[in-house]
Amino acid sequence: MSPTPSVGPRILAAVAVTAVVATAVVAGVALSGPRDPESASAAAGTSAPASSPRATASAARVAYLGDSYTVGTGATTEADGWVSQLDDVFGWQGTNLGCGGSGYVAPGGSCKKAYDKRISDVVAARPDAVIVSGGLNDVRTTDDLNELKKEVDKTFADLRIALPDAEIVAVSPLWGAGRTPSTITILGAIVETAVAKVDGTYLDIGQPLYARPDLMIDDGIHPNDAGHRVIAEAVAETLVDVGVARESADTEAAQAP
Repeated sequence: MSPTPSVGPRILAAVAVTAVVATAVVAGVALSGPRDPESASAAAGTSAPASSPRATASAARVAYLGDSYTVGTGATTEADGWVSQLDDVFGWQGTNLGCGGSGYVAPGGSCKKAYDKRISDVVAARPDAVIVSGGLNDVRTTDDLNELKKEVDKTFADLRIALPDAEIVAVSPLWGAGRTPSTITILGAIVETAVAKVDGTYLDIGQPLYARPDLMIDDGIHPNDAGHRVIAEAVAETLVDVGVARESADTEAAQAP
């Protein structure tokens, strides 16, 4: 049975049960948010969405700020990228603001702007939620962790100022199939602290591409179609696990014994 879309004070949209990959199904979910302004002083993390009457709602608007992984580089088409797959799973209206080579400090190839310099583009998308991902280019660009921390903090602080009611989500920095450098782990901790300061949510999805060269294209840097599917699945499942997204009532009923 397909779930009926729902909306409420902290509900953006409910979605149908959709297979992310052929062998793994992600249940229908509803994303928590927009953020309750009264909770700004509460501890950051994952607030449980308030219960509310179910009603028809338009799809949630989600803006993605990120790097070439966000763009979908390595996938056959943009539709095969993890961002587009996540939109399909959740029924979101996504705006992809990824830029290859960019990061919290890295300016990128085509856009020539790090994340904080692209916040106006995020605001223009009028998002209910923002999902920020990246970091690989930053550890390749600089070894100055103090500068990196300053820019990460500024990115999330400026996002919150510009979008006081939006749900802000940060995805842990991804690496490829090779051994993950310690700087990626350190950057993950920096991002986690920064997003918590603005009452956002950190998604620790681990390193789903690690030791899986079969998930990478020939350059060894970017994921292929299968790699993007694995990332989409990891993000979707973690959104549910941490409480930012939840299974819809109809899905829960369908799964009941």
